[in-house]
Amino acid sequence: MRYVKSLRLQKHRLEHQQFTVEGTKSVLELLDSGFEVEYIVCSEVHPAPSTSVPIHLVSERDMKELSALATPPGLLAVAKLPNWYLSPSAPTEKDVEQGVLVLDGVRDPGNLGTLIRTAEWFGFRKILADSDTVDCFNPKVVQASMGSVFRMEVLYHSLETFSGIEAPWYGLDLGGSSLFELSSTHGYFVVGNESHGLRATVRERITAHLHIPGEGNAESLNAAMSGAILLSELFRKRKSA
Repeated sequence: MRYVKSLRLQKHRLEHQQFTVEGTKSVLELLDSGFEVEYIVCSEVHPAPSTSVPIHLVSERDMKELSALATPPGLLAVAKLPNWYLSPSAPTEKDVEQGVLVLDGVRDPGNLGTLIRTAEWFGFRKILADSDTVDCFNPKVVQASMGSVFRMEVLYHSLETFSGIEAPWYGLDLGGSSLFELSSTHGYFVVGNESHGLRATVRERITAHLHIPGEGNAESLNAAMSGAILLSELFRKRKSA
């Protein structure tokens, strides 16, 4: 029990190269993915999935102890971290041509999970993230992604020193030209931290700043909303080309 709980922390996930997945839908998505599942923990009152993976039955009380969620779902899996996460590569030429979503210090697990899910919806397969962006295998990120994290690759690099395929870098900012007037999807498109936006060291890489036009009085959009609009517009441009 202590071991499973320890996997809530990134340092232990990296040490053991394993992570946890909670909830019936997410666990079933995991079983259908190419991830290697070590075992499943199931509460005594929860229906056990049909699988050849070893299943350990526990009491509801023990499941509550194991769960990282406010309401324990009764089903939990322990799986191995994928190679693309342990040894991240750079986005390919094809990725850059369709536009790469880049995350600069996005810390909120719900925002990252939503961005992963949205990116998959619009046909993207990789996200480039700075090393201080929240871990994509954080239990809350996994939950918010609703299974998409098993089909997307979040590649963690230091954006200050990242060297991949050469292409323009665009930063979402309140200043700059309209995102909707951009003619090409080619490049890296950066969404900044929820509170502080783009860091100065990342701004130095930006070729051009873009903003999302609007007419309301809201001060700004959060990272998940901004990223969703960006991904939608890149998808539209790609389909219109």
